[in-house]
Amino acid sequence: QDSFELRFRAHEDVRVIVRYRQLAPTRDARYLLLTTKPWRRPLEHAVYTLTPHGVALAGSNYGLQSDAHGILAFERTSFMPPDDWRFRWEVPPR
Repeated sequence: QDSFELRFRAHEDVRVIVRYRQLAPTRDARYLLLTTKPWRRPLEHAVYTLTPHGVALAGSNYGLQSDAHGILAFERTSFMPPDDWRFRWEVPPR
């Protein structure tokens, strides 16, 4: 299990980019967003991306935009997530 520690001063602006990859035994996933609730204040700005490899998105509870490279994302400002991000995919027929 990987972990890291970030140290920064109070009121300091910090940009953190986390990349995460995991094999999935099913065709759906949940990205935990509700863990921000104990902070009692919204994220100033958040961008969440999904890069599908060999699969097609079949649904997401957050509306996603696609870029020219097929990367899917949603972006929010002053974001207090109302729910975790749930999405599912399908394998296109060959």
